[in-house]
Amino acid sequence: MMGGRVVRVIATACAVLLLTAAAASAKPNKHRRVEHARVEHARVYVQVGPPAPRFERRVIAPRPNLVWVEGYYRRHGNRYEWVPGYWIEPPRPRAVWVPGRWEREPRGWFFSAGFWR
Repeated sequence: MMGGRVVRVIATACAVLLLTAAAASAKPNKHRRVEHARVEHARVYVQVGPPAPRFERRVIAPRPNLVWVEGYYRRHGNRYEWVPGYWIEPPRPRAVWVPGRWEREPRGWFFSAGFWR
């Protein structure tokens, strides 16, 4: 029973990724107005939450104007693996990094990816 649900969630996530890739690679028609819609990502739920975040010692930024992106746990098969933090250049002046986070709902745990605001 549980295996069928996992297969459906994975199939749905793959379908979303394929449709997103197809839409991104399609050449726009310059004779027609194209509306851009926001693409929502499918949530993949897991039943076991992540471990507590690790403490990371930040070193001094290698260059000015870099922003620290905190490390996080990502799900890999049946386990969590730590993705270490890193310095990155913002995409535009005054951009703010909103870190990713694990959230819990009645269906289980899911990861909301970080983004620039």
